Amino acid sequence: MPLSQYVYLIILGVIVGFMGLLYNYLLFKSQDLYAGQKWLPVQARPVIPFVVAGLLGLLLPEVLGGGNSLVNTLTTSGYTITFLVILFVGKLIFSMISYGSSAPGGIFLPLLVLGALVGVLYCKTLHGLLGYDETYAGSFMVLAMAGYFTAIVKAPITGIILITEMTGSFSNLLPTGVVCLTAYVITEVFKSKPIYESLLERFLHKGSYGYKPKAKNKMLLEVAVHSGSALEGKKVKEIQWPSHCLIVGIKRGAHEVIPNGGTVVYSGDYLMILTNEDTATHVRQSLTEVCERCTALSGTI
Repeated sequence: MPLSQYVYLIILGVIVGFMGLLYNYLLFKSQDLYAGQKWLPVQARPVIPFVVAGLLGLLLPEVLGGGNSLVNTLTTSGYTITFLVILFVGKLIFSMISYGSSAPGGIFLPLLVLGALVGVLYCKTLHGLLGYDETYAGSFMVLAMAGYFTAIVKAPITGIILITEMTGSFSNLLPTGVVCLTAYVITEVFKSKPIYESLLERFLHKGSYGYKPKAKNKMLLEVAVHSGSALEGKKVKEIQWPSHCLIVGIKRGAHEVIPNGGTVVYSGDYLMILTNEDTATHVRQSLTEVCERCTALSGTI
């Protein structure tokens, strides 16, 4: 693609950036929608995408499955813009219905297929409005896949390398970088979070799956003591431990030490900490900070 036409790549990056924001928003909304249906047990939620998949199998089978065959035929099938829009909307809605129900399947391949649809749609729209050469449809498809991945996952370097490996060619390396970085800037402006980190946070802190830590459950944590940390060289009884935790062992090389008040902690030790499940996060964070902080720098931090 000539450098004089890179303005189209910037526009594509903006489009996939906003489409990535929409994808993340709808994904979270689908989870909230399922969670709000108190009449529907968690175990019965996958029935909904199962029924929808049956209907789509009769009406729009192209949106089912991983999408490999659909991507392979996008540039050669002669799909109209209207049908491509239908495919995109159908794939997007079905992905939301499936993932929101907590049915196994993931979002990685579906989001790449959606990105491919956006790229081909963009090229066909340019052809209809400006007479743009449709032979670039394959390039736009690949670039949109990388940009859409970047907008959702917020990993531009990963997106560039991923698409380069998938295509087996370096010819699109520069335009892929332009699209990915443009999409990344859009997500940064609107303060979008990486989708996988956001999903993990919802899983751990919002109880989306009906799980809450309990004080009666115990957890065993393992924390490494770094060289120069505040704990190095101190006795167990001299250390101010976080509340609701008990040091039950120290791994020192190939040996395990059962500590007492006079046991000295050395760098390279692994502290075995017993704590309640509901306080485990606080205890791990507190001990990790003190085990990694260098005493020589503590006064300047």
